[in-house]
Amino acid sequence: MWKKALAALAAVCVLIPAVGPNLWTAAADGWKALDDRDPALVYSSGWNTWQEDGHYQSTLTYSNTVGSSMEYTFDGTGVALYGQKSLNSPYLDVYLDGEKVAEVDMYSSAQYAENQMLLYKAEALAPQEHTLKAVVSEKKNPAVGSNIQVALDYLEVQTDEEEPVPPM
Repeated sequence: MWKKALAALAAVCVLIPAVGPNLWTAAADGWKALDDRDPALVYSSGWNTWQEDGHYQSTLTYSNTVGSSMEYTFDGTGVALYGQKSLNSPYLDVYLDGEKVAEVDMYSSAQYAENQMLLYKAEALAPQEHTLKAVVSEKKNPAVGSNIQVALDYLEVQTDEEEPVPPM
């Protein structure tokens, strides 16, 4: 019985492509998901990592420091940033190609943090290289205390690239 179960599991694993150093996975409608730990994301000082179920690929990158930033340069026509909203989260300033495009209130009054929340999304961008930058702001909701935290989970990028078909 164990041999059959192990063989079935091995057969399924062959169909799942290995996750390499560039942690891309398929997302819906021509979008690709990129984990917060991907080396293509450039973090300033002041960021830490957390691993826990409930986050994309069970990882989260967070900062308690105003001015800390994450930057990502990509070729595509859309980008979306996902993270965690919580009781102690300030605003997040979002820049696209050097221009401030959003001030995202990361505060949530929910008793528990809200994971995998859409923080920012841009679509119909020119099909060229773009840079997304997210900066921890000193601005915060009046309900947020002095101990702040911004947590980023993953990005999605819309590209014109064809998704490779995994080998059978």
